[in-house]
Amino acid sequence: MRYDLIQQLAFPIDPATLGGILRPYQACTFPSAWKAALARTLYPDRSDDDIRRGVPLWSLTTAFAAFQPDIIVDGNGGGQRFWLGGACRPSDDVLTALIHSGITSVVHAQARRYPRRGIRVDGLPDLLAGINPSTDLDWRQVPLLADDGQFTEHTFRLLPDLIAAHLAEQEWAVDHGGVATSRFQRIATADGAELMSWPPRDHPRRTRRWSFSYVVRLSVQTMPADPTPYLYVHVGLRRWASRKVFLNNNDRALSVAVKAPNTWDDGPLPPLIARARLQWRPGPKDKKEGRMDWTDDIVEVLSRLHGVALPDPAKLCADPLAHLPQPGTSAIGGFEAGVFYRTGFAHKHPVGDGVSAKDRWRIFDNLADALRPHLTPNGLTTRAHGVTVSPRPPAKKDGIRIPTTAVAAAVGRNITIEVWWQTSIIRDEALAAISRTLQMPALEPTGTDGSWRTANDHLTVTVHTRELGALASDLDINKEITKKADRYRDAASRRIRQVNDWIAPHPTSQPTFVLVELDDDKAFTVETDPKFVLRTAAGRNGRNTQFLTPTKDGETDANRTTRIEQSLRELLVRQAGVPARATRLGLDDHPLPDTTRVVAIWLIRKNGLQTSSFPIAVCCDPRQPVIKARLFGERTWRPMREALLALSALQNEHALVPAKAAAEFIADVIDQLGDLDGPTLLINLAQNTRGVWKTTANTNIRIDSLATTTEAHVPAAQHPHVRYVRVRTNLSQETTQHYAYAEHKVEEDDGTTSTIKIIGLSAGLWQPATSHGRTFLSTPDKPATASGSSPKGSRIEMRRARRKDGTEHDVLDIASDVWNPQLVEFFVGALQQDDKPAAWAAAAHQYRYVAAHYDDPTLLPLPMHHGHRAGEYLLPGHLLDDAISEPT
Repeated sequence: MRYDLIQQLAFPIDPATLGGILRPYQACTFPSAWKAALARTLYPDRSDDDIRRGVPLWSLTTAFAAFQPDIIVDGNGGGQRFWLGGACRPSDDVLTALIHSGITSVVHAQARRYPRRGIRVDGLPDLLAGINPSTDLDWRQVPLLADDGQFTEHTFRLLPDLIAAHLAEQEWAVDHGGVATSRFQRIATADGAELMSWPPRDHPRRTRRWSFSYVVRLSVQTMPADPTPYLYVHVGLRRWASRKVFLNNNDRALSVAVKAPNTWDDGPLPPLIARARLQWRPGPKDKKEGRMDWTDDIVEVLSRLHGVALPDPAKLCADPLAHLPQPGTSAIGGFEAGVFYRTGFAHKHPVGDGVSAKDRWRIFDNLADALRPHLTPNGLTTRAHGVTVSPRPPAKKDGIRIPTTAVAAAVGRNITIEVWWQTSIIRDEALAAISRTLQMPALEPTGTDGSWRTANDHLTVTVHTRELGALASDLDINKEITKKADRYRDAASRRIRQVNDWIAPHPTSQPTFVLVELDDDKAFTVETDPKFVLRTAAGRNGRNTQFLTPTKDGETDANRTTRIEQSLRELLVRQAGVPARATRLGLDDHPLPDTTRVVAIWLIRKNGLQTSSFPIAVCCDPRQPVIKARLFGERTWRPMREALLALSALQNEHALVPAKAAAEFIADVIDQLGDLDGPTLLINLAQNTRGVWKTTANTNIRIDSLATTTEAHVPAAQHPHVRYVRVRTNLSQETTQHYAYAEHKVEEDDGTTSTIKIIGLSAGLWQPATSHGRTFLSTPDKPATASGSSPKGSRIEMRRARRKDGTEHDVLDIASDVWNPQLVEFFVGALQQDDKPAAWAAAAHQYRYVAAHYDDPTLLPLPMHHGHRAGEYLLPGHLLDDAISEPT
């Protein structure tokens, strides 16, 4: 069914209507004296002038989430930001216990991790004696409304918590169409606020119950060029471990929801469910003495010093159902607790993942009723008509096919493909797939062992197979090196030299693409994974790489064949820079010129979202036979394959560019594009670039400006060939969820009519009502690989379904995974005179459908997708060092 309306799960917020929700908050900042004392303890090897600006306080954050979830922890408490906030000032005794225990945990952990610093654990009593929360914390009332009645900077952090508390006080519950009721309670979360249905719902299967909860996340966000704040709602599903917790990989911690019999410190708001973390602690080498334990030492410290305890982690993991409540029953020891289920557990959860459009509508509709008269949902959003996208290529019954004409045009008529293999089955199937996917004659031996060749009128391909052997094994870590980054650099350098020696007898003088068989990251630890090392070594030897895993247990021949073919397509199409599939851009009645190029700016980040980065620009030009990229420090545009290889060679300051220099690069790219003939659509991802490209932040947006800093003034008319669209995804919940909506009139037997609401999903470009008419929303078609579950299904409510023979029956969609498309926001930031905003937003939407290496829509428009994937070739931040180099 085609829908012409969607409902965003969002509420515009008017401060004047929140009288029954807003209440004063108490907050404090982190004392500078504490920070200085902690820094002197943790960094005794540094002078006062050389002490780091920050100190690690993860134990304190963990402590408040687990033991005092009513307290909001925000930022680092510096400047105008608060550190701790709450509806009332917490008990000094409780704060002292948490803070002293947290600091004790940090000092002990840092002393173990960095023995060379000389951290004195015996100095803890003196340190703690100088930390007195009752006198040192300056608690003040935080205003949520300014004198003019508008929100303050604290509103975005505190308001979701207040709304969640209001719903908890009202004992908010969701009626699932008269079938069942879900009651929601608050649960601690790092950002925004979260409510969760509790007790969980059970899905009985055989002799065991399998449990799940609905989760409602609240956050306050803004829209581009719109001063109104919005409450965004995200509805999710949380499944609970129901059998003994056993992980195939113990590197990651497990999250646990914990509800104590009584709150440690009663406050005026309904108590939250706390959140804690478990992790496997291995015993001595070669001894089976490992155990499950709470991640942070603070749990042990609090238990020892203050008698505050959590459930026994070993028992919780051995029988998680014993602590998981059911309506009308009590959990063991008075504690209610649940271990978050995740993929990777030894057992598969029979409840599918995700929330259907119908369940999302049901919960949001109930939420809207609960929040009236304080908040009213956004109005329905209408479809932008006349937007045609490239159709999905027809299903390939005989496998994936790669056009040799396009490959030859992008990289040349002669190429080499190498297969670095571990298992003969992958080697043999890869060899068979090369000629099949390229639709070329069968490979013929060259006379050299492990070498073949094939050719047609467009392309000549030489193929070599090389057994990886020990090069595919774990990196050899020198445990005598105490610093983790130094250990990795040492191991990586040695492996790179080994790969160089292995490759040296096989130099290449033509474009070379390597298919690498390597286990996935689950087979390695963070320190021992050789993937980045192999890619870097290959890149510095002129080889582009694509990884694929060995045959998996239970994998069918057909699935393995598809994996190999798709890996070849990633290698020979995406990494070769084969251009986009041809498409008509713009609106049906307002098309854009056929020569329109699309250029994306992307910042490759390797050590945090807002620190140094490496900027690149990627260009899809319909007049060029190859996608090209421009790297920082250059003004030439390299073919994509060459740009990727150049990234693998970067080190030190050449790979991490300061924000000012990155902004200057972006401004220079805009100037360069302005000098080109023909129209250019420039795009960027707000969450990726706004730390550098300051004018892309919502509060700094100036319509029809191409300036990259708030101080500069660059009207779009200065570059008459350039248009600009800013993109946002749901990263950090910055775009909301949605469902498609329609109404159907039904005539009853008595002659009256009734209205039936029809809920579903729909692909398209949508335009919400705004004052400027520049904001659009993009939803994709359902991928061919997505499950066949119906958006009209539910985990709780039955639906009528039709069998193949035409008869109907009742269906409960409990087991199917649900495909949940996210809204991608397009803000048309800069246009030229007489342009239609919808035409340029449509072009950004259409560029999600044109990837030559992928049949389904991509999340990001194609050149931005290429920029994102290019980051694979730049080493992680802790490896960007001279030590990661081969001898010259």
